[in-house]
Amino acid sequence: MPVRNSREAYGLVSKLLHWLIAVPVLALIPVGWYLGGLSEESVLYWRLLELHETLGISVFTLTLARIAWRGISPNPGFSSTLLPWERRAASLIHGTLVAALACIPVLGFLFVASDGEPVELYGMVAIPPIGQWSKGVREILFDLHGYAAYACAILVAIHVLAALKHHFVDRRSSLRRIAF
Repeated sequence: MPVRNSREAYGLVSKLLHWLIAVPVLALIPVGWYLGGLSEESVLYWRLLELHETLGISVFTLTLARIAWRGISPNPGFSSTLLPWERRAASLIHGTLVAALACIPVLGFLFVASDGEPVELYGMVAIPPIGQWSKGVREILFDLHGYAAYACAILVAIHVLAALKHHFVDRRSSLRRIAF
């Protein structure tokens, strides 16, 4: 399997980045929702919060790598069997999804790092806090993080459903192009 993308297929790096981002995103969404219902007094809350933060920073880092890699190795073109509106929709959803995957972790990090406490990653690395911001600003950051995550979850669902439709209903090779 070639490392770089070709005009017809994704290369190894693009496939790895896609799945290394997809798996934690699929974990982050339910963990984030579940956290919202837990008490901060719960030990589980703090363990899941650390997992959520670590996965979020990982997704952010991998998304930046994906953006850089796309500059080095552009994605293959769309299948010639896609209708024009499907191409526009796919471009819009992919672009918005990548933007969300870059912005949501930043909003979450700003929220967490603005309470005056360091952000723990992988239980080994502590990122220093960025200060003690007002409660109002922190609430806005938290709300933006949550609303953007809901939007991202909807985009992920559309992306997955479209891939499954193209594969099983339309019998196109789009899903096989990103699979190993």
